[in-house]
Amino acid sequence: MARLLQVVGVLALLGWTGGGVAAWMLTKEQVKVEILPDSGGENAGAQALAGLEDRISTLESDLRALTRALGENLGAMDEALREDQARHAKDLGTSVHRIETLVEQARGEQARAAAGLDARLVALDAELDGLANNGAALAAASQPEITAGEAAQPGTETEIPTDTPVLVADAGTDAAEPAVDPEPAAATPPRKRSFLAFDLPSDDFRFDERRTWTVVPELSRVGFDAKSTLHDFTGVTSKLTATFSVDLAHPADAPTGRVVVDATDLNTGLEDRDVAMREHLDTGNHDQIVWELAGFDADTVDADQQSVTGTVRGRMTIRGITRETTTPVKLHVDKSRRLVMEGEMMLKLPDYEVPVPNKLGLISMEEEVRVWLSLRARPEAREEH
Repeated sequence: MARLLQVVGVLALLGWTGGGVAAWMLTKEQVKVEILPDSGGENAGAQALAGLEDRISTLESDLRALTRALGENLGAMDEALREDQARHAKDLGTSVHRIETLVEQARGEQARAAAGLDARLVALDAELDGLANNGAALAAASQPEITAGEAAQPGTETEIPTDTPVLVADAGTDAAEPAVDPEPAAATPPRKRSFLAFDLPSDDFRFDERRTWTVVPELSRVGFDAKSTLHDFTGVTSKLTATFSVDLAHPADAPTGRVVVDATDLNTGLEDRDVAMREHLDTGNHDQIVWELAGFDADTVDADQQSVTGTVRGRMTIRGITRETTTPVKLHVDKSRRLVMEGEMMLKLPDYEVPVPNKLGLISMEEEVRVWLSLRARPEAREEH
């Protein structure tokens, strides 16, 4: 029984092996293995991460500004409320005092008017009494003497002399009304800004004003593309510093800028080639490549799209030698309020006394290389004047 089980196990093993070989023979023509070159995924991931970090930094700056502005605005609102309360209390006190003054003035005028009226009434009574007495005397003087027993002739009228004074009461004279000072015209208060209105750093941007921009190295790259008899290659670095001052709406109005690249950090992907490149650039004595902006010749300026195209004129310094350069560029402001600058130019190595690599005449590099840049810059805070 044990021997039978061993035979069965051997047959099963042989069958399994044979089946595997047959499957391999059937599928070997349909299986294709390819090794794809690196498509820059690592660099793309690093760029995306740097962009995220820059965006988080911008949001942090906005949050700090928002917190600071909220505290300042709430303080200003409290102070404004206190000022309004004090002003209203003062105005109320002034109004009450003014009303009391007017009431006292009215009472005084009323008392004076009443006293004057009383005096006029007394004088009028005296004049009326005098008039009555005069009338009686006049009537007696004009009446003819009548003997006892004689009666006065009917129809006889008593004539009053025309020179008799007649007293007419001035009943239409009213007491003078108290004078009231006119209310001063209230000054129109300046329109106050809402305490919920905030100026955030990321919104502190206008296309038509001069601003200073600082390049974000993590989001920027400069490099060159070279051709050789063996294969083409690229050198690139993000180790750089750069600042620009420009009015994007008027880029030709005295722009300034400077880019400094660490030549020791240029990377072509091969260590031996990088060592030879640094020797040719003489990075031991000249470890920086410097480009300075001299002028901007604009072709198009689109304020709506916040973009500019044109040619920048500058001075390139390599190995301590400076040459004039012209570079076509495109500028635009992205959604994160960053200035994106892209451009390229052709550069001849002999112009800067850079030896052109050549190995025994078999592997040689062309003397002209394409230099390119892709920069992203953040605006600095606006200077307060």
